[in-house]
Amino acid sequence: MSEQKKQPTGHAGHIARRTFIKRAALGAVLAAPAMESVTKSEILVKSALAATVPNLTITASVSPQSTAPGTATPASQTVPQGSDALITVTPGGPNSEWVAKSADGESFVAPAAADRAAGTFVFHHVTANHDLKVIFIPPPET
Repeated sequence: MSEQKKQPTGHAGHIARRTFIKRAALGAVLAAPAMESVTKSEILVKSALAATVPNLTITASVSPQSTAPGTATPASQTVPQGSDALITVTPGGPNSEWVAKSADGESFVAPAAADRAAGTFVFHHVTANHDLKVIFIPPPET
């Protein structure tokens, strides 16, 4: 069996044909945008992506355990969930070093040499609020 497309009938079909004829006569035929073919799951995904992304808070401070001066900035920042948060860490003395206490104070993390040289600490793909405590230590005595 072949499928037949249903044509508008009755009053609605008459109005649609009359409107098209009027627009054609006035030279105002407008090209209709192409319809995008999507599945129900694609619609759900697109709707979810369009939803508001929650913001998360990252705080940074100098730990009272520091034995050398320094700063961690910004002290607080709000970032969209899934993005990165960058904290600038600046030792206050020459040759001072820093050790970042991990997110939420669970353990100590020695920053990578490149991060230490750049003076940065990055939370990648943030999915929760975090608190960073930076510990500054004086240079080793020689």
